[in-house]
Amino acid sequence: MAFEGSAVSTTVLLEAGIRRADIVIGALRDDALNLALVTLSKHYGVAQIVVRMSDRDFTDPYRLAGATHIISTTDLAITRVVNAIEYPQVDAMMHFEQGQVEVLKLSIPSKCSF
Repeated sequence: MAFEGSAVSTTVLLEAGIRRADIVIGALRDDALNLALVTLSKHYGVAQIVVRMSDRDFTDPYRLAGATHIISTTDLAITRVVNAIEYPQVDAMMHFEQGQVEVLKLSIPSKCSF
């Protein structure tokens, strides 16, 4: 289902069924719009609100507005760069449980025998 219009328009959000939504993900072009979406989502009773954050100055406002998960694009980029430098053989790395668990994706050469 697709809806045309602003993601921070109450008319569009209501038409899209925000009152029945289990989760809303804010990945709009800037933090001010994402903050408005978080606020509206909380107002309409959405339980999980995930937001992409570009500017760290929005951390507290996002929390106050009701974001349940804040994903910093800066932190993601820094982590990717550090991982590429420290672990060049690793294709991808994910951290869980506050860094206590790491999952690695490694390429295994086709000529490798088990």
